[in-house]
Amino acid sequence: MRTLISVLVVGSALLGSACDQGPSLDQVQVVGNKLFDAIASGDRAAALALYDEQFFAIHSRDEWWQYLQKIHQKLGDMKEHHLRKDHYDTRYSGRFYIFEYQTVYEQGNAWEILTFVNPNDSPDIKLVGHQIKAKGL
Repeated sequence: MRTLISVLVVGSALLGSACDQGPSLDQVQVVGNKLFDAIASGDRAAALALYDEQFFAIHSRDEWWQYLQKIHQKLGDMKEHHLRKDHYDTRYSGRFYIFEYQTVYEQGNAWEILTFVNPNDSPDIKLVGHQIKAKGL
């Protein structure tokens, strides 16, 4: 009897998580592509609109845009971005997505990690983290 109850509880948990999977990796990647397109074109408003307010609790909008401009000054125009790794996991507060990109600039390459969250209580995809690694930064 105990085994049957365990199977039912685990089965119910798996069915529940399978039914509520949140956005697909492809749907979240679309937001990442929009971000890189906006940064590459210098569209400050479009780029910053993709970040969640939680991100700007750490960096002000102006500070972050200045940092992006500093990268542009050092590395030149962004030419391409390539998704190299993606990962997601579900936690109590929602589903987290981590994308690692290689970005190609006129004068070098960078690795950029974007962290998105899809909260349990919202259909939104929120960009909450952006880390940029490149030589000389």
